[in-house]
Amino acid sequence: CALILTMLHLSIAHVDNQYIKSDTDINQWMTNYYLKQEPEKLLSALKYFCNRPSSEKTSARLPLIAFTGTIFKNDTHLMAEIFRNITKNGSDKIRALTIEILWYVNNQESRKLIQIARKSWQSKEVQKSIERMPTREPTDLLAKEVYDARHLDGLWAIFFASGNEVCIKKIISALHLLKDGRGLEIAVGGAARWSLTSNAKRHKTIYNICKNELKNVTEETRQILEEIIMKVDTAQQENNSKGRKN
Repeated sequence: CALILTMLHLSIAHVDNQYIKSDTDINQWMTNYYLKQEPEKLLSALKYFCNRPSSEKTSARLPLIAFTGTIFKNDTHLMAEIFRNITKNGSDKIRALTIEILWYVNNQESRKLIQIARKSWQSKEVQKSIERMPTREPTDLLAKEVYDARHLDGLWAIFFASGNEVCIKKIISALHLLKDGRGLEIAVGGAARWSLTSNAKRHKTIYNICKNELKNVTEETRQILEEIIMKVDTAQQENNSKGRKN
């Protein structure tokens, strides 16, 4: 165990932005993490994200918070090592983001780290983030009914971090809003359909979950899910046909 922690320390300690240098890099790393875990790239991803102009937007922060928080829930040693590195070398932006991630994790270890940060991370930006946390409950995206597009993004982030099928089933549960939703609910149903179609084309695991759920959903949802599967099958056939021609 000590050897593993030492190796982890060495890998994290030497991380720089050479791992993640573009939006393509971070997107590919995140969407394939459940298939190929590469925790040594996490700190680089956090640094890259905090240098993006959109990093302050809630819609951009939530997926990364949910993604990183899910990894931390499953690996508290990694969480502690990332925290130590950020304490030593992190900017105020990455420290403020880290507080939000630790609050999302919401376990004994993460709460201890927040208390350490309260004493040692003294900038106004970070202290403001720390003081704001107790005024709201950590979001449990898996426990709530899907309520908006940000929720969908968060569920996808959790899935890509862990491969948890519950996330896909939760997204499928929003499809019915296309037919019986009102106002913005219809848009949420449309976003669920689009994201399932798009990701099922790229990920066989997601495609298989969708197929398996056909027997577990209502008739209304089943019809929409069948349409999604048909679109994915058609796209695959077209790709295969192009491949044979080439």
